[in-house]
Amino acid sequence: MAPADVIAVPSEPLWDEGIWDELLAYIEEERVVPIIGSASFTVTNEGRQSSLECYVAERLVPRLGLPPDALPAAPTLNDVVLLHLRRNGRREAVYPRIRDIVREAAFTPPKILRRLAEIRQFNLFVTTAFDPLLEAAINDVRFDGKTGTQTFAYAPNKVQDLEKTVGVGLKRPTVYYLFGRLSASPTFPITDEDLLEFLYALQSESLRPARLFDELEKNHLLIVGGTFSDWVARMFLRNAKRRRLSDPREVVEILADDRSGKDPGLIAFLGNFSPRTKIFHAGAEAFVEALWEQWRQRFGTATGSPEATQWALPPIEMPDGCDIYQLCARGL
Repeated sequence: MAPADVIAVPSEPLWDEGIWDELLAYIEEERVVPIIGSASFTVTNEGRQSSLECYVAERLVPRLGLPPDALPAAPTLNDVVLLHLRRNGRREAVYPRIRDIVREAAFTPPKILRRLAEIRQFNLFVTTAFDPLLEAAINDVRFDGKTGTQTFAYAPNKVQDLEKTVGVGLKRPTVYYLFGRLSASPTFPITDEDLLEFLYALQSESLRPARLFDELEKNHLLIVGGTFSDWVARMFLRNAKRRRLSDPREVVEILADDRSGKDPGLIAFLGNFSPRTKIFHAGAEAFVEALWEQWRQRFGTATGSPEATQWALPPIEMPDGCDIYQLCARGL
């Protein structure tokens, strides 16, 4: 494109402080879906803060017998796995080691995830991370540490979809692992190519979790702590909305991370073609803290919705032919 043909970026800022009242109204009506990324929080790694992915990557190096000097100073998981594969290592051998590293760390759910869990009008959460910390935060806040959160996990070779939609009967807090969940099996991305395959599969009508994407299309989205590059972020938004981003729509999307606000290409694209997508420039933790404070002032600090606080946890094995509502009616 010639310089004279470049579309001008709007001069007004992409974030408007006045959006808080609008956002809280949407939350009150339970029309907001938070999408939580792996960069939404940090963990302590030998006295310094790092992402969970970097924590896993550094501890994976000795467990795979890799030479540290063959890697960058702060290797990513993709860096470590690629070196392992170049040295004729088995891909399948990586997954059990990642699972053990995360389990042995036994991290406490960070404040940012607990804040989101306390917002009782959030019933459907989507995570792009494989770790269980969001699920643990919801269990801690809403179920006193007991396992009460419903979970689903996506993989291109095993498509799980929501059983019910939010408006029809999704009463239990639900976490959907969009890019797979922690496992000893190869069910989540560990390289950039794996992530590409997940994104490619999610574009397919036959491999897409239809009910989940119905929710993403019709609801407002809070995309918190994502790590997507410019073009991946564009494709993710396009897939979620299932229409041209420049088409008029009533819902908004908010990006709150440490990357989007520093990406001039993404800022220009959103300003020109997706005006309903807003960027919060201060990052994920600042956004969630501000959102939680605004929500607390509006709604108070009770963490359990009437549905959640009255929810009786079902037995691990449900009798054949008996649905969850029958169990609740019987007091089980």
